[in-house]
Amino acid sequence: MGHLRGSINLMQFLGAEVRSMEIGGSVHNVVVIPIDWNDINITTDKTTQKPNAAYINLRAWETNDKFRQTCMEHNADKEDYIAPTHQIQNSYSQQFQELALKSAEARLRKDDKYMAENPSDDDIKTKARNEISNKSRLGTLTPLARKQPQSFTGQAEAASAGQWQSPTGDQNVKDDLPF
Repeated sequence: MGHLRGSINLMQFLGAEVRSMEIGGSVHNVVVIPIDWNDINITTDKTTQKPNAAYINLRAWETNDKFRQTCMEHNADKEDYIAPTHQIQNSYSQQFQELALKSAEARLRKDDKYMAENPSDDDIKTKARNEISNKSRLGTLTPLARKQPQSFTGQAEAASAGQWQSPTGDQNVKDDLPF
């Protein structure tokens, strides 16, 4: 498998908002993402007990041909467009999934318009699962096309080489590195 390029839309996280806040003496725009609504795991430093990391679990899966074809049709005007080959999704913990399913089912049961269709319990559970799955989708991955090196077709510049000279003791070899 080759290299992939991806992006995650932070505004796809549930409850995400753009806000302004002061950081280090100046105002910055920030993306605020509710931790509890997105199953974000916060870890703390053992000595200071202050937060030191915020993790989300992700999963990615291959997109199907129909999805890629639809993307190609919607982006036909873009030169060198490559359709996403994978989608990225927030991988909720089992406990979070169960809570989300209960919440989504309760919301659907309170929706008079939806309940007017007389859905079965299985229909409600399926719709709730699908809504949770759709809201957990965060982004896509696209293959990076490898650029073929351009072949050298010209003639190399002639160079003259002198006789080898040993370095003197006062030369700093480290300063001679080609970096």
